[in-house]
Amino acid sequence: MNIVSNQMSKNFQAYKSSAGSGKTFTLTKFFLSIVLSNSDPTYFKKVLAITFTVKAAAEMKERIIFFLSQFSNSHFENAGVKTMANLLSEECNISKEQIGQRSKVILSHLLQNYGDLSVLTIDKFIHRIVRSFASDLGYQPDFEIEINGSQLADQVVEGIMADVGIDDHLSKLLIEYSLVQSLDDKAWDITSVLLSLTRELNSEEYFLSFDQKKKLQMADVPETSAWLHEQIRNTEQLLSEFGKRAIDLISDSGLESTDFHQGKKGIAGFFDKCAAGNLEYAVNPNSYVNKSINEGVWQSTGKHPMVLEIQSELERITREILSLTSDIRNAIFYSKLTSQLYSVALIGEIQSRLTSIKSEHNKQLLSDFYRSISEKLGDELSPFIYERLGNRYAHILIDEFQDTSILQWSSLQPLLINSLAEGNSTLVVGDAKQSIYRFRGSDPFQFVQLPSGSTPNFLLESEYEEHILSQNYRSSAAVVSFNNRFFQELSTRFLPAQFASIYSDLRQDVTQDVDGCVQYIGVETQPGEVASEKIFHEMESSISKLLKTNNPNLDLCVLFQKNKDAANFAGHMIGLGYDVTSDESLLLSSSPKVQLIIDTLRAMQRPTDVYHTQKVISRLYQNELIKGDYHQFANSSKVDRLNIKQALQKVGYDPKKLREHANAFEGIAHISSFYNFSISDPYLRKLLDFALLFHENGGYLDEPFLDRWDKESGTLSIDSSASSGSIKVMTIHKSKGLEFKNVMIYLPELKVGRNTKDYAHLDNLDIPNLDSAIVPFNTLKNSPYEHVLENEQDNSALDLCNQVYVAFTRASENLSVFSNYKKGHFQSEPLRFIEGWEEWTSTEQSLILCS
Repeated sequence: MNIVSNQMSKNFQAYKSSAGSGKTFTLTKFFLSIVLSNSDPTYFKKVLAITFTVKAAAEMKERIIFFLSQFSNSHFENAGVKTMANLLSEECNISKEQIGQRSKVILSHLLQNYGDLSVLTIDKFIHRIVRSFASDLGYQPDFEIEINGSQLADQVVEGIMADVGIDDHLSKLLIEYSLVQSLDDKAWDITSVLLSLTRELNSEEYFLSFDQKKKLQMADVPETSAWLHEQIRNTEQLLSEFGKRAIDLISDSGLESTDFHQGKKGIAGFFDKCAAGNLEYAVNPNSYVNKSINEGVWQSTGKHPMVLEIQSELERITREILSLTSDIRNAIFYSKLTSQLYSVALIGEIQSRLTSIKSEHNKQLLSDFYRSISEKLGDELSPFIYERLGNRYAHILIDEFQDTSILQWSSLQPLLINSLAEGNSTLVVGDAKQSIYRFRGSDPFQFVQLPSGSTPNFLLESEYEEHILSQNYRSSAAVVSFNNRFFQELSTRFLPAQFASIYSDLRQDVTQDVDGCVQYIGVETQPGEVASEKIFHEMESSISKLLKTNNPNLDLCVLFQKNKDAANFAGHMIGLGYDVTSDESLLLSSSPKVQLIIDTLRAMQRPTDVYHTQKVISRLYQNELIKGDYHQFANSSKVDRLNIKQALQKVGYDPKKLREHANAFEGIAHISSFYNFSISDPYLRKLLDFALLFHENGGYLDEPFLDRWDKESGTLSIDSSASSGSIKVMTIHKSKGLEFKNVMIYLPELKVGRNTKDYAHLDNLDIPNLDSAIVPFNTLKNSPYEHVLENEQDNSALDLCNQVYVAFTRASENLSVFSNYKKGHFQSEPLRFIEGWEEWTSTEQSLILCS
């Protein structure tokens, strides 16, 4: 494995890692190199590794423990372990024997102090900071975290709707909004609008733009509305006057529209629309009109001489109309804004209620933490932050850096700078091509622009060293070669030029000597057929063939862009009798080991309760931890009324080793060790993470751990990649970071103009009572803010391209893609370049590449 070495000349290391290039291996190696190079076996406490998902944190923890365990037992036969050991031996300047000895001691300390292994999601880490600074930030020490912002949004909307008819001010606002929407012949589901606005108020963009700015008040809406309508009328009147002047000139000259180029479709029709006050057409004329304006083509084929006689005057009038362009664009925006004024005025009401609910219930959103740190701790020196945390981190590792938001990076930056200032190494890893969370606030250009950016720093720039991981250790030659070629063309054809740098390091080298194939299939729908149903049928047919050749180790994942399509396909396949991974099979509560641990906790709390002892006995048999006749033992223990420790002693366990602990996390870790369960089990890792979060968030102050478990066990699940179902079905977003032997993808279309975000945040509007506003992007077409819409469309195109990249790079061996086909071509124009490949078979409407 040709992984870049840690032989560093500088301390701020950045790795740009395409899919399958050994990112997690590199992170794990960096971590192990740090801890093995230090004589202190607890030095792992000085390393902070930040990830962006619980799944990624769990994977890194698993890798660290795996390698330390293998080294401890001198198991160097495995190729990956051998490669890691050789690299660490070179970098740390120690022998494999020393690596084994040190790993054994480190692993022992790590398992005894598992909670001090700081491989954390960024949200969990920021939560620790906020807990330490609770009083400084104005929080009550026992505040609760609301992870799902939609629950608070629901409470806000329910409260607003409940006050309709009671609160006159609010009732009038909602009624006026509904009337405006109905008069404009628009949908006016006020509930969905309120929910959307509440979510937008929780966004980082809102906080950075105008959280502290004055909001439009209900009392000011009439004045603002009147001003907007006046501007619209004045502009329409001017435009109409110029248009009528041109029409009168044409009429007085004895001419008709047919005497002009393209008649009503051309310049004559343009003047008609201007006379009617058609603002949109005035700034967006068609090509026929532009041919007259720009090329001087005014006459029709009849060549009426009077057209030339009045052409210069018509051109002067046209210049007068064009001089109004700025005013017309403003008027177009004002026209669309008038229907949004009442929703804009609702923002203040929503924000007030949201703040009130959080205060009343002592709850905070995760997003609030970043805002608080930015507002109130921005000038706090990082050494004091460390001191409050009670643990001084010397080394900072950040995974998936392309997923950081502006506030997240500003929160982490002081830690990196402090580490670099003390001469310690730091690491960031990422891939801008896999940035698919912009809807959550991530900004991939922070990674692309490293080490500079919006807040440049001398240490970051002077210590920066960049590496590109260009080899693919995941996929077959067919998959790697196809993706190199496909995304080289797609990124060039589909993405705006300013994003070229993101795909500039696209090409990967093949390392895996395995057979594999890529199929790209165009599925044509006949009249009366439903496209998705036809696609489902074709995919099911392909799966059936795969099962005949690969069963029982199919390892197949089917990916969709939309949740709805994924759910429908899963239901379709289950209905046909296929083994499909279901949500229920991923629940923690479905694991026999988790069931035994939870029931042991209950039995320890109620040691004289025979019922709970019986459940533990049942779980022990279920996990095959005891042999013999279950019914006989269960009955005898019931008759003898054995408590939990007596029952365990009778089946060979030492009850003295089963001890109670102060918190649930320590108790679960202890019981896992008591039953000799490995924490590499994904269900146990998830249970430990849940218990640790419960403890750190102060959940024990409100209720016992088992009560919280009873409430949430129905929703706690592991990542689907850890399950054993032969066919996994999920969305592309959920597949990020996973890999499968076989991947099938339904890619219905690639369409420019489908925006990732719904709302634009506008500032400096220079409108009475309205300096800033949140408005739907569709209000910006042909307005002075059309560049904001175009920027969103460009970024959304990148989001979509990145989604496709993530999906196409999940396969280790075989990749099959299905897209809609119509009239001999792919329905999506950006995909049609594939039809020009020599491997494309037009009669079969498919492409096959194999290695």
